[in-house]
Amino acid sequence: MSKDSFSRIAKIARSSEVKAAAEYRRYSDTLASTEMQLAQLNEFKTEYQARLEALIASGADTRQLLQYQRFLDGISSAHRQQGDVVRQAGDNARRSQEKLRRSSARRASLDALVDRAQSQDARQLATREQRLSDESYSHYSGDDQ
Repeated sequence: MSKDSFSRIAKIARSSEVKAAAEYRRYSDTLASTEMQLAQLNEFKTEYQARLEALIASGADTRQLLQYQRFLDGISSAHRQQGDVVRQAGDNARRSQEKLRRSSARRASLDALVDRAQSQDARQLATREQRLSDESYSHYSGDDQ
């Protein structure tokens, strides 16, 4: 395979790595956002549990306690659902991080291959130039004798 072919493949690998990095950033941002929402729901749930306990302690009527309990059940359900969303976002972030790691390794390997091909080309050019120089010197030296 020629150096140009390696270079084109390496360019594609760099592009894939950039896309994988953008995807990882997006999934990481989503994970952070969903974790923040879960924390807010948790705080809200804790506040409402404390309010319910205060209402119970103050002797509130049954209807009001039932309303608070239903609302708290809704918050608990939303908290469980948000926990599922956080787990899914975490899974997506981990998968995209692994994809980025593989893309980076592939790009690094191809870059090294391109570097070796360029070094080999440079050595071959230097050898040709040295041979031409030697021939020229030999020819020039031979003409003087």
